[in-house]
Amino acid sequence: MVGAGATLLGPITVGAEARVGAGSVVLRDVPPGATVVGIPGKIALVQGKAIEPPGPGVVPLPDPEAMAIKALSERLVALEARVAELSRGSAPAPAGAVEDFLHGAGI
Repeated sequence: MVGAGATLLGPITVGAEARVGAGSVVLRDVPPGATVVGIPGKIALVQGKAIEPPGPGVVPLPDPEAMAIKALSERLVALEARVAELSRGSAPAPAGAVEDFLHGAGI
């Protein structure tokens, strides 16, 4: 599979079940089962497994979505602990108090 906008310069052979990332510029043959990405194209995966080491100058980038999920998970744990703490230290709300509060707040 060759991704959108990828460029293969010269008589390049793309092996069986190989992948070329969108926008990549491939200068050499792609072996079977490999995934090539970048400019110039470099093999990043073989049979779905990362090549180690990735090479000089390759810096792992932060994953903002993973960081946001981690922060939300930590916040959830803290809030649940706080709710449990408040629940232990107080008597149950009188019947109808919650409904009165919600209706008074327009909820």
